[in-house]
Amino acid sequence: MKVSIEWLRDFTDINVNLSTLADKLTRTGTKVETISVTGSNFSGIYVGQIEEITPHTNSEHLRVCQVNMGNSTRLQIVTAAENVFVGAKVPVAVDGAVLADGTKIKNTELRGVLSQGMFCSVAETGYNSKVYPEAVPSAVWILEPTTELGITMQNYMGLGDEILDFEITSNRPDCLSVEGLARETAITLKKTFTPLPYNEVIGTLTDKSSNYLTVCNRAETGCLRYCGRVVKNVKIAPSPAWMRRRLAALGITPINNIVDITNYVMLEIGQPMHAFDLRDIEGKEINIRYAVNGEKLQTLDGVARTLTDKMLLICDAVKPLALAGVMGGENSEIKADTTSIFFEAANFDPDTVRHQAAACHLRTEASGRFDKAVDPDTAVRGLNRALELVEQLGIGEVVSETLQIKPAPFSLPSTTFTLKDINSYLGTTITADFVRDILQQLGCQVTEEQEKFTVTPPNWRRDLLCMADYAEEAARFYGYDNIPSSMPKSQIAGGYTAKQLYERQIKNVCVALGFYEMMTLSFESPNTFAKLGFTDQRRLQQVTISNAPTETSCLRTDMLPACLRVISSNVNQFNDSGKLFELANCYYNIPDAEGLPSYESKLIAAIFSNDAQAKAGSMFYELKNLLQETAETLGIKPERFTYQPLADLPMYHPYRSAYVHLDGNKIGTIAYVDKQVLKSFGIKCEVAVMEIKAGSLTEQATFARKQQPISRFPGYSLDLAFEMDLSEPVGNLLDVIKQNANSYLSKVDVFDVYSGERVARGKKSVAINLLYRHPERTLKEEDVKDNIAEIIKKAEEKSYTLRA
Repeated sequence: MKVSIEWLRDFTDINVNLSTLADKLTRTGTKVETISVTGSNFSGIYVGQIEEITPHTNSEHLRVCQVNMGNSTRLQIVTAAENVFVGAKVPVAVDGAVLADGTKIKNTELRGVLSQGMFCSVAETGYNSKVYPEAVPSAVWILEPTTELGITMQNYMGLGDEILDFEITSNRPDCLSVEGLARETAITLKKTFTPLPYNEVIGTLTDKSSNYLTVCNRAETGCLRYCGRVVKNVKIAPSPAWMRRRLAALGITPINNIVDITNYVMLEIGQPMHAFDLRDIEGKEINIRYAVNGEKLQTLDGVARTLTDKMLLICDAVKPLALAGVMGGENSEIKADTTSIFFEAANFDPDTVRHQAAACHLRTEASGRFDKAVDPDTAVRGLNRALELVEQLGIGEVVSETLQIKPAPFSLPSTTFTLKDINSYLGTTITADFVRDILQQLGCQVTEEQEKFTVTPPNWRRDLLCMADYAEEAARFYGYDNIPSSMPKSQIAGGYTAKQLYERQIKNVCVALGFYEMMTLSFESPNTFAKLGFTDQRRLQQVTISNAPTETSCLRTDMLPACLRVISSNVNQFNDSGKLFELANCYYNIPDAEGLPSYESKLIAAIFSNDAQAKAGSMFYELKNLLQETAETLGIKPERFTYQPLADLPMYHPYRSAYVHLDGNKIGTIAYVDKQVLKSFGIKCEVAVMEIKAGSLTEQATFARKQQPISRFPGYSLDLAFEMDLSEPVGNLLDVIKQNANSYLSKVDVFDVYSGERVARGKKSVAINLLYRHPERTLKEEDVKDNIAEIIKKAEEKSYTLRA
């Protein structure tokens, strides 16, 4: 929910800057997501006046304009615009200006003539002709003749309002309005809150709404409140500038004065409204009823909806007019020639609105409020506010008499507690005066008797159900940072399970080796894995999510697509190398013992780079090293891992890939990603990924360790390079070395793999470092040369040729 400081000031005084206000509101539980200023998306655009226009000597389409920018400043602008004329005042983007789309303007020559900027349309400011109707959408914006020269376009457009964007939790629908947020602001800043006054509009006494319509509610469980009023002699036109600016600042596109009033009331006090063209209401009836299965309604978004008997409608005597609480129909929308309207304000059952919005995949500003339970009392109040604006703007004649169904009584239950209950619960020493004052400012009715508080919440606070809820209200305005710290009184011992400890160790190893943790969503498109080339049935057994958008309608069975999207985002932001990992769950539509979908924890690690070593295959071995380091940290000997060529997954490189086995059981893959797959994600560098079943590691992990003393003596290190077939796994060569090594060999590392002009076609060179170490003395060449000769001999017997 966005709200402007200008609008908040209609309800309370604000005497702090934007950052301070955002911090204070966040600390009292009304979280501010972002802060911004309208008009800050462009700069360097000023008002100028064209004084002379001459033809361009080298172009039939261009003209050269001399522009007065005020303060004796003159600029020369070359333009192709056809609607400019001598004397016109226009927006001029000068040298160094930045347009709303990020384009930077600088002096340049066009066909040999210097242009010191450009004329702007309304689009260059990031706005449109809905907000500024005087601007022609695709032409230079001709400004008012009385506009002062040299002022910024922000000044001309009335921008500069400060905007707070709040994260509103689902239990606080009262904060989905400027008035509700103003109440929170006033209490936070210890200022007076002035609610919007309730002014009942009398209207024209010589005419009545009942002369035009009757209202019948045939769905009493779905429609809790309904009221409406007729307005005649309506003049459809753009709303005044102040209203258009306020709506646009909060993300609502202005349409016309009547529709804008309904949106304005919704934002101001949280009451969604709708307006019908009176001539489209057949039979002079408004019927609130449930739909008939198969009934049709084309909503304002142009989509024909097929309805079910669980969907609530607003209808006339013949046809549906609106999907209640969600969206109106095209058959009764406000048009340019509308002269009489019927304003409605209602309150609908939250579950009904939620279900029909989900069934139609149609979430609107109205449904987002109704499905969280709007205060029933705001229906009549909202209607009167809309009628008040009609009269204030002079755009129609309000007819007397409000049509409404008999309102069912509505009130929330009271809660009784003591001050001791509050302080014991919070661990504080808050006073009775403080608790009483805060609750009354929130709109609660508070009575005290024999040290007991009996509190009745206002109808807009359905979340206040018990003592703990009132304690929370007191705590957030008292200040969570003022509550003293204390240890829990529970005797239950906490701590991590063995599995959680092992997973923390896995993450620590990844971070220690330079990998950054990523966190991705578990949702995927149903076609993702098939498109990537996964053919195994396990990955294609996706769990489908009800009422979800198609692109995220399933739970993931593999982490590769999400990982590639993260890499693509990094590459597009010019971060062309990095290391990432994630430890998370994948889900399968394969029933477990309880008949529920099964899941398993997986570790994915990825490296992306475009340097020479990455292209040569080094990232494969870096990921293999990560696996070995992780295994050793978990107490699993690296010798228990074996690697086999991977040839049945087309999303991976044909020979820079391998299946990973632990004690003969397949637990994952290490592979370079295929170029075509990378191209489909917009990635132009090399990417290697390791995906391992984390459960297979944690099940074999142990905290038991056998310590060995670190040798005080230096090791003996040497490098060997062997030539082998390009498609053969390097692991085969490593197996030969390890099987024929003596007891002094402590470490074997692959540090380079090369294929190119210096080796035979179809071959690759693998460079390996061998480290020998003796626990009690320094090794000499004589101690290892026989073993090295044996290793070379056995390697050559396997057709691995030693390179000089």
